[in-house]
Amino acid sequence: MLTTISHPDELLPAITHIPLVDPYDRQPGTPLFRSYTPNLKIYDGDATKVKANKLIQNSMITVRDYNILMTLLGVGILSRQQIQRLFWTPGTSLSTVNRRLKLQADRGVLISTMTYRDMLSDLGLERCALYGLGDVAREILAARSGLQSSRTIAYNPKYYAILADNPLVRHHVMTAEIYTRLKEKSNRADNEMVWFNEMACIIRDGDRELVRPDAYAVIGREGDKEEAHLFIETDTRNTNWEKKVQSYELARSRGNWHEALGSDWFPLVLCVVPNEHAVVRVANLIKSQSVNVAYLLKAWPQFLVEDPYTGWYHAQGEAGGELVKILPDHLIQERS
Repeated sequence: MLTTISHPDELLPAITHIPLVDPYDRQPGTPLFRSYTPNLKIYDGDATKVKANKLIQNSMITVRDYNILMTLLGVGILSRQQIQRLFWTPGTSLSTVNRRLKLQADRGVLISTMTYRDMLSDLGLERCALYGLGDVAREILAARSGLQSSRTIAYNPKYYAILADNPLVRHHVMTAEIYTRLKEKSNRADNEMVWFNEMACIIRDGDRELVRPDAYAVIGREGDKEEAHLFIETDTRNTNWEKKVQSYELARSRGNWHEALGSDWFPLVLCVVPNEHAVVRVANLIKSQSVNVAYLLKAWPQFLVEDPYTGWYHAQGEAGGELVKILPDHLIQERS
C-alpha cells in the first residue's frame, strides 16, 4: 500500500496518481457522461467559476481531461508531446491530440504557447507547444474536490507562468520530463506513482522553510512493502549544491518530514544534472561533507535514453560511486 501523505490547512495537494488507461473501460475521447448540449457556448463574459461549473455540469470535461489537469497540478507545465505520451494511446493522430488541447485552451481550461520550441529542442525534446493550467482549470479542480476556491489549491500560477519570459520554464519542463518517464516506466512495470509538486512537499521547522524539493514521489505496488520514496531535484546549471546539501541535512535532523510526508524514513534525493561533468562535481562535493541523506545522480543526456529506475550514481555507495537501482528487481521488470 502506498504511503498516505497528509497535508494541513485543507489544501488540495498537488498530487497525481493517474492511470494511463480509462478506469471506466471506454475508448479514448469518450466523455465521462454524454452531454445533451454538446455545443453549449461558454461565454467569455461569465465569471471563471461559472465557466468551470458549466463545463462540469454539461459533461465537457472527460476523464482524460481531468487527469491531464491533475497532472498539470502536480508538475506545473507539460509539453504537447508529454501529454500525448501520458494520455493517448500510441498511434493516435497528432491532429486528434491538438484538436482536444486547442478546444480546452479556447475555453480557458488550458493556457498554451509555442514560444519555447527552441528550448525544447536544446533539451533533446520534441519541438511543440507547452501547456499549463488556466484559471478555469483551477476552479474545476477546486469544485471537483469540494473546495470553495481555487486559492486553496497548492499551485502558484505565477511560478508556472508560460506566457511571459519565465526563466524557470526550462527547469519546469525538465522536471515534467522526469515525471513523464518515471510514470511511463511505472505503468510498464505495473507500479503506482504518487507525485507532489514543490509547493506541496516543503519541509519546515515551525514556520521556517528548511528545504523545498522540486517534487516528491512515491513509487511502489499494491500489497508490496518495497517502495521508493524520492525527493526530485532538477539542476539546470543554477543549483547551489553546497547550500542544497546543507538544507537537506537540516531538514532531515530538524524538519517536520515525518508529518509532512507521512513516512518513517527520509527519502532519497534523486538528482538530474546537466552532464557527466556535473555528476562528478556534485558527487565530489557530497563526498567532502558529512551527510546522512542519500543522493543519487544522473546526467540529463543519460536520463533521456536509460531506464529511469536504474543506473543512478550513488556517491556514498560502498564501492564509491556505484550505480544503483531505486527499486528491487521484481518491481523493475516490465510486463511482457
